[in-house]
Amino acid sequence: MKKYIKEIVEIIKTDEFQRNISSDFYNFPNQKLEFHLRNNLVRIFNSNNDSKERAFAEHPRYSYKLNSKNKRVSIDFSICKGKDVKFTMELKYNFTNDNSQFKKYASVIERNFLNRIWNDKKENIHAFLLIVCEIDRTELAKFQDFWKVNDMNQYQTRKKPEIWKQNIEDMFDLIKIEHNCLLEKVSNEVKNEDLKANLYYYLLYKNKEL
Repeated sequence: MKKYIKEIVEIIKTDEFQRNISSDFYNFPNQKLEFHLRNNLVRIFNSNNDSKERAFAEHPRYSYKLNSKNKRVSIDFSICKGKDVKFTMELKYNFTNDNSQFKKYASVIERNFLNRIWNDKKENIHAFLLIVCEIDRTELAKFQDFWKVNDMNQYQTRKKPEIWKQNIEDMFDLIKIEHNCLLEKVSNEVKNEDLKANLYYYLLYKNKEL
C-alpha cells in the first residue's frame, strides 16, 4: 500500500497536477473541487502507469441492507490490477471553518475511513484524503460582490484566530496512535486574477502492507 501512497503524494506535488487544479479553481471558483481533484489523480496515475494497473473513480461498488432496503455505494478512488482491487481511498473537501474548525471532525473520519468498508467481505478502505481549502474571507467577499456569485459561504472560510490546523493535528495524532495509522501532508497554492487559495492535503492511511 505504501507505494500507492507515495505515488499519490508525488502526483499532488507535480506541476501537471498543480496546473490542472489552478485551471479548475479559475473555472469553478464557486464549487468544491473534490471531484476535480479526484479525477486529476485518476488521470495522472493512469498516464504514469501501464495498462496492468489502473485508477478508477466511483469504483468499486457494493450493496448492503439498511432497514430491510438494498443500498448501493461506491468508493471515491481505487487502484486495480485486473479484477483485483489493490487500493481504496475516500476523499473529502472542506473549508477551514467546517465542523467548528475541525474540532468536531472525528465523526467524519470514523464514518468515511475507520468504519468505511469497500466490499461484501466488509474489509475497510485503505486511506482517506482530506483537502482543506483556505481562502481569505475579505478577498472572497470582494470576489463574490464583483461577480455576484454567492454559492460559497463566507463563514466557512478563514478567520482569526486560526486554530483549524492545530485541531486537525490533534485529531490525527490521536487517530494515528489509537488506530495504527500514518499521515502524509502536502500543501500548495492555487490562484487566478482575482482570487487565491491555499490547499492542504492530509493523507491518512493504515500502517500495513497489502
